[in-house]
Amino acid sequence: MLENKTVFHGFHRKDDWQNQMVTAINREPAHAPWGAYTGEEEAVNRSISKNIFDLNGVWDFALADTVHCVPEGFFLPDHKGDFDKIDVPGNWELQGYDKPVYTNTLYPFIPDIDAPYLTKVRKDGKRNAHEEYTPPYVPLTQNHVGLYRRTFTLPDTYNDKDVFIRFNGVESAYYLWVNGNPVGYSQDSKLPGEFNVTQFLKKGENLIALAVLRFSDGTWLEDQD
Repeated sequence: MLENKTVFHGFHRKDDWQNQMVTAINREPAHAPWGAYTGEEEAVNRSISKNIFDLNGVWDFALADTVHCVPEGFFLPDHKGDFDKIDVPGNWELQGYDKPVYTNTLYPFIPDIDAPYLTKVRKDGKRNAHEEYTPPYVPLTQNHVGLYRRTFTLPDTYNDKDVFIRFNGVESAYYLWVNGNPVGYSQDSKLPGEFNVTQFLKKGENLIALAVLRFSDGTWLEDQD
């Protein structure tokens, strides 16, 4: 039996991405749009707000075939693994990793009679016991995981303030670490996800790491157009 020792570091060992009862861990409650602005001018032009630090840009990236192939400790500051570069925001399928698939009536991980999409049945025509194609389960052996890392220096103006990190959309589910500390988990890929990271930050350089699963139980709801 395969055992996952990496993605869940600091989290429990349950498959959150295959549990319809879990859509978030430590995520802030959803709310109407607001921002951290010091005045009306900043609110009109979000990019000049002194209280918003933009993390868009080039991140370190690696693609694991499954959760069981995620390098141990990839989220730690002293990890020396091999990473490429990727633009964020962006789709890894459009930047040379995996392949893009669009469907309107079929799910991308269910083999079609005439044209299998991303998954294949075994040669004997049977499916593995742990790959039941029924909600809330998704394939374990063909569910790629994108590994993201980004360092940044916390501005001095953030000292003694509550600091939140905001992801405007991540598909389909992801775990978050800051400076090697487990922060939270989120699904609902087309909705923003926010986490309070104040206690995990330090003066100087900080590291953000994410493990993004391509498919989750949410894919059963989100896939159709």
